[in-house]
Amino acid sequence: MELTKSDRRTFDSLVGRWCAGDITVEEARQLSELLSRDEALVAEFAESIQLNSMLLQMNRGLSAATMDEILEPTVAGAANESDSATKVDTVSEMEWLVPTLIEQAALRNRAVSKWRNGLIMFVVVLIGVTAFYRLASDRGGDPSRDRHAATPTTAVDTPLPQQSGQIDEPTYAAKVIRRIDCEFESDRWELIPSSLFVEGQSVRVSRGVVVLEFANGATVSLEGPAELEIVSANSGFLNEGKLTAVVPPSAVGFTIQTPTSHVIDHGTEFGVQVLGDGTSETHVFEGEVELQFDGNAVSQRLTGTMATRSEMNQSFHSIRSQPDKFIRVGDIVSPTPSVVGDLASQWNGNVPKLWFDANQGVQLDADKRVTAWRNVAQPSRELDAWQVNADLRPRFLAADDSLDRHADQHHGGHKQYPAVQFAESEYFVTPPLSIGSEITALVVMQMADAEQRRGRGQILTIGGFPNLVLDINANGELRSRVYSYRPKRHDILKAADPLLSDQIYVAGYRYSVAEDRFELYRNGELLDTASHAFAIKPAAQLAIGGNRIKQSDFYSGAIREIVIFDQLLSPQDFRQTTDHLMEKHGIVLRKHL
Repeated sequence: MELTKSDRRTFDSLVGRWCAGDITVEEARQLSELLSRDEALVAEFAESIQLNSMLLQMNRGLSAATMDEILEPTVAGAANESDSATKVDTVSEMEWLVPTLIEQAALRNRAVSKWRNGLIMFVVVLIGVTAFYRLASDRGGDPSRDRHAATPTTAVDTPLPQQSGQIDEPTYAAKVIRRIDCEFESDRWELIPSSLFVEGQSVRVSRGVVVLEFANGATVSLEGPAELEIVSANSGFLNEGKLTAVVPPSAVGFTIQTPTSHVIDHGTEFGVQVLGDGTSETHVFEGEVELQFDGNAVSQRLTGTMATRSEMNQSFHSIRSQPDKFIRVGDIVSPTPSVVGDLASQWNGNVPKLWFDANQGVQLDADKRVTAWRNVAQPSRELDAWQVNADLRPRFLAADDSLDRHADQHHGGHKQYPAVQFAESEYFVTPPLSIGSEITALVVMQMADAEQRRGRGQILTIGGFPNLVLDINANGELRSRVYSYRPKRHDILKAADPLLSDQIYVAGYRYSVAEDRFELYRNGELLDTASHAFAIKPAAQLAIGGNRIKQSDFYSGAIREIVIFDQLLSPQDFRQTTDHLMEKHGIVLRKHL
């Protein structure tokens, strides 16, 4: 039976996963089913596993007995006596393959990782040595310097723990534990990027932030564009870009090397930046580090709020500490205590999925723009809203800033309160979240003046397609919309009159598939309603302030607070929640003025 193009792509992918040792039991069943449908695929698969077997035999880390155990069920019965190459003439000769693929999938996932890492390490080290010589030559440095041998004796490289006779856990020096709107350079080419890195491999981040956990327990947040070489389980070499490190007591001695220095931890949190010319900066946030300079016998101790710049000419000098130059994700490792109990009491017994409050959990950069807006409804930072691009970050408004003063002069009742102000092309995005078919959303917001707005602007957008949007049209009218191409739907709920730019509102909607309900509200007043609701995809992102995919429809105005529930609040709970927000922000009238 001739395969479709889709089946062919699936087959190629599954063979690659089998040879890489990443195939699951379910994928093994799928591969076996494809092999049973096409004799040509059987021969092709046999040739692939023979080549894979040859690579396995190159690995010194597996004993002969282990090799026999892995390869025997794979090649048995497939060899032709007159030909050393593995060939298969009929599908019937491969009947053993169906159960074998399934039974061996789990074993290969464990065993292949060890030889695979060795092969990868050899290639990466070879490429890394060439790249290093070129880099050193470009920067005018000494290409003969051995960064591994030059690590100071005060920084101890802790070997990875090994368990005799076990190959269940792959050997790694660092692993990815979090990605924040992140793109690896390898994402452009690799089908299945790895999250584990061995000694000698480099982590290259084009954009966003990747959080790495070294095997010794230290956590590093690498901010793209950047390149970090994993020197060992206890050290890394930052070639360019920025990182922050959080080092627990068990990992004291963790070292970050740069082209000009070695930063040796003594129990601390610090940031390191390497500029384009090789100059490096070290900023201590808390605790203490020891700074040793290449080609200079002098070392320096830095404590909290201290910073130093070291030049390629071996000079160094103190600079002003700027912790806000760095994106800090340390709370991921040590989350704050759960606040679920307090949340329920604040929201009439309902616990929000997302809660963003400009009065708490706002992380600012050096320009007082918002890098991250913490989701205070979660004890960890897994669903924070982020903007990793400094050019696209909204501005933070203190409680007495212009928009609020303007509102107070006209209405007197509005309370002073911090806000996040959006303009131009500024927005936030969260990681994918599970939300689905029941959603209640409320936003405390203030629209910008007409001359500052550029057409319509999306305040909240949940999902890709289908998606659920709360926005303002070009006339300043509040709307909520549902877009879908399958089924083809575009439902729009709209207010009859525009918002006022000097007024603060509680805008929101109630959305339910089970009750077939879609309702738009402003200050507790029902503005419009529709039916035929359908579920938003369960792994949906939330965008705040614009259409991230199309890079359009950016909202102009301020947002004080956002509360989103993954449930349909009852009419009474919705009314009480709206009243609570209106009282909190000094919105006196429920009806539109």
